[in-house]
Amino acid sequence: MQNIFRYPYVIGLFDTDAAGIIFYANLFRICQQSYEAFLVEIGFGLPLLFERRTMGMPIVHAKADFAHPLTVGMRVVVSCHVEEIGESSYRMSYEIARENGEQMASATTVQVCVDPKTRKSMPLPEDFRKALGKYL
Repeated sequence: MQNIFRYPYVIGLFDTDAAGIIFYANLFRICQQSYEAFLVEIGFGLPLLFERRTMGMPIVHAKADFAHPLTVGMRVVVSCHVEEIGESSYRMSYEIARENGEQMASATTVQVCVDPKTRKSMPLPEDFRKALGKYL
């Protein structure tokens, strides 16, 4: 059975646009918040990564789909897992659902591991690959 990381979130006023629904770019910000919490969960929180400076993980692809409007005060859960691990990249999947399970939106991102000095692609470090694998 696949491990899934769950991140609770309440849609705030600052998440929405003039129509009162989530501004599309803020979905990616919410996914990023859940991703950062996920990294802490697997032992690779951003403070540690910034301290080590042995790799960077820029997003090279992002996609989102909206099934229903997300509105102010709505309680949701972002469920994320690793969809695929390659030699130097990995794909994250995010499902955003209301607490009752109703699917509201989904997103995927692809991160590439890069050398922070050269900014060139590099293989995923084995300890990081293993940690990601727990949520594959």
